[in-house]
Amino acid sequence: MTAAFLFPDDCASAPEDVLELLLAVRSRRQARLLLAFRDPGAPLLRLLYEQLLGREWPAAVGERIEQRLHELRRVRQRLSERTHETRARDADDFLGRLDRHRRAALSDPLRAAYELYLLELDVENLLLALRAREARLAAPLEISIEPPGEGLEELPRVNVQGPQLTGPAPRSTPRPRSGTAEGVPRFVEPEQQYHVVGKLASGSYGQVYLAHDRALLNRLVALKRHNPRDAGAVEQAAAERVRLVDLNHPFIVKVHNAILDNDGAGPLLVMEFADGLTLEEIRQRMLRREPPFHDERVFEFIAVYGVRILDALHYLHTGKELVYGDLSLNNVLHCGDTIKLIDVAAVRGFGEAGPATVNPPEAGGEGRMEPAGDLYCLGEVLRCLLAAAPAVHGLGAHSLRLTIARATRPDPAERFASAEEMAGQLHAVLRELRSLRLNEETFAPSLHFGTVADTFDGGLGAAPPLEQWATGGSHKRLLGPQQPPAPADAAADLPAPHPDRLDPNWQRLQRTSYNDPKGLLGRIARWEATPELLLLRCRLHIHQARAARNALAQPREAGDSREGARLPLDELVHQLEAAAGALHEARRLIGTKRSPHDWRIPWHDGLLQLAHQQVERARPLFTKVYEDIPGEYAPKLALGYCHEHLGETEQAKEFYRSVWCRNHAQGSAAFGLARMHLADRLPREAVVALEGVPPDSRHRTAACTALVRIHAGLHDRRPAPTLGDFARAFAALRRLVEYEGLTDAAAEERLRTDLLELLVLVVDSARRAGGDPWSELAGRLPVALDRDLPPPLRVPRTEEQLLLRLSDSYRRLAQQVPRTGRTADDALIEALLDNAHRVRPTRVRHRSESPGPRLPRWLSGGREPDA
Repeated sequence: MTAAFLFPDDCASAPEDVLELLLAVRSRRQARLLLAFRDPGAPLLRLLYEQLLGREWPAAVGERIEQRLHELRRVRQRLSERTHETRARDADDFLGRLDRHRRAALSDPLRAAYELYLLELDVENLLLALRAREARLAAPLEISIEPPGEGLEELPRVNVQGPQLTGPAPRSTPRPRSGTAEGVPRFVEPEQQYHVVGKLASGSYGQVYLAHDRALLNRLVALKRHNPRDAGAVEQAAAERVRLVDLNHPFIVKVHNAILDNDGAGPLLVMEFADGLTLEEIRQRMLRREPPFHDERVFEFIAVYGVRILDALHYLHTGKELVYGDLSLNNVLHCGDTIKLIDVAAVRGFGEAGPATVNPPEAGGEGRMEPAGDLYCLGEVLRCLLAAAPAVHGLGAHSLRLTIARATRPDPAERFASAEEMAGQLHAVLRELRSLRLNEETFAPSLHFGTVADTFDGGLGAAPPLEQWATGGSHKRLLGPQQPPAPADAAADLPAPHPDRLDPNWQRLQRTSYNDPKGLLGRIARWEATPELLLLRCRLHIHQARAARNALAQPREAGDSREGARLPLDELVHQLEAAAGALHEARRLIGTKRSPHDWRIPWHDGLLQLAHQQVERARPLFTKVYEDIPGEYAPKLALGYCHEHLGETEQAKEFYRSVWCRNHAQGSAAFGLARMHLADRLPREAVVALEGVPPDSRHRTAACTALVRIHAGLHDRRPAPTLGDFARAFAALRRLVEYEGLTDAAAEERLRTDLLELLVLVVDSARRAGGDPWSELAGRLPVALDRDLPPPLRVPRTEEQLLLRLSDSYRRLAQQVPRTGRTADDALIEALLDNAHRVRPTRVRHRSESPGPRLPRWLSGGREPDA
């Protein structure tokens, strides 16, 4: 039993009576009494002391307190070793109180007993608190990492419980030995504003301490002190105080002030304190595959680290004409959801000597760093992180590796020209990584190329050519694997680079148009010859070479002269030689030192090889461009084409998908994917790629035209088309004509003829299966689908309507054939008119030798039928 009595000395009963009651309670087995007295000199308290405690009690309590003080010292020692804090003197203070109370017990034992009781409580409470703190410190440092959202540049949020100290706080009354870097005072001027807690780390030139800024609500700051034994460091500190305090960037630790400490031993830099994980600690987590650094998204984190560090480097290089100088995994902190460059002691002017954890080849042993050296160091930092990341082999990861590889090339001239240029490529690679991971568009305009004027559709984005009806009668044609564009077409249609802003012709080149290559060549003939002008001439001659090659490919009659046949060939040779000459002159003007590192040269060389039909020679040239600007669309588009043309379908698909995922408006990539899927007999996947081309893309009309052809096409080794396929194809055609920009009536007629041929096939198939195709078709077609169309354009509702419509379509196609008098054109007209009368319900034939009535003159295109 436990009994508590509050202020028993205030009881009205006599002290002896109260004592008797208390003794009776205490006599019970395992009974405990808790008495709280108001007056330490109360008579009842004296009676209790004499009869219950005895005069030996102070000595016994003193021994217990002394043992607890020994334990207190041991706990304090362990805490000091763990936290590097100066050991408190509370045990000595308690021991002094104990000695005083022991001596007082000789004269006033009751008062001494009371004070010893309070002292024992104080010692026990402090010991309990210190043991609890020791238990907390014995547990691992609490670091929580929250996973990021799906924003483009979001990083995980790193939360650290408290700062990690590596050394003790300084003595309260410091007397540093001459020539040492130790002995930063516990309190630092002005007016003891900074209360030093302990050492954080050793940096490039001295030590970094953690302190409280007592003038700003005890805000944590870092105090950086240079080593006074290093004369160079002290001299540099004077310059640092001016330039470092002036730095103000969100990704660079802020230097608040520069002061002298109390003993005048050297200057102290007062810096923003940032706590988190260094990139070296992040790298270790990657190696251990700890979430969220365990999967393919870590490649995006690495790219974000690079982009933010480059933002800080761009600020230093262009805004302050400084280099960071000592970029390493340990000098970049992931704090919260951002990063900080934390050791600014090595920041210096261009070419100045200084510390460098990573030393570029050109920096020498003294660390004389230029901006290109900072980019090299960043590349090495990112390379170390990449080596710890999970193995991922996609094109996005390869683009990231190429970006890092260019930053770390031994020759500074081969690296990125600036932090801004590298950031542009790294940001584009970040978008590529995200798009491929989520299969979601992450669009941004190209930094170096214009848009593609014409699509790489290989003819799929145009209405069927008339020549497809030259043979095969009225039977539906197979839409088989589609061929890529001819190399000469690819050379002319690949995007053109943006003109260099430093080129004297830059402003005029911004206003040029490729609609008339021959005319533009004449207009620019008198302009000043600059690299960009010569590269433009090279591209214009490539356009002219395509026209000559197309003319050369036209069929010729037996009576055509040999001289007429040579004219396009001579023109082709002339244009290719002129393109090569312009490129050679551009290379000369750029200079022998710069041209080997200028990606514009291999780009145009690759175009020239395509114009020569040398796709295999063009591929390594475009690969070189890809290695120089890994984030750009154009090199990937060119490489996708080269791989496709050379039959390397998996590589082609990978490049096309990389471009299309990031920017659905790149119609050429969508067509490339569509051709790959059609070759794999996957028309539905081809439809998905083409449907993704957005309405604001200049390639939208071509993509929707291709959708009509795919919906209406026969596909090898696929089930026979159904009435549902026809309904989808008809809806796609109406959408194309009314909403997607098809204004070519001749193209619409060819597409409509293709659809009618499909309907003949599916109606026949449904009838053979024992169904009623026309009732089924009426049920599948929405009522409003062709309500507003003129009768000739509506879906036929009977077989007779269908055949009459198809016959009329063949006759209109015959009118589209040019009347050149050439054998091929005449044969095409005959074939189309044959089809018209073959499908017509009356089965009239137009040939003079055929049985049946003779066709009137107007029906045979204004000619007498063959005699």
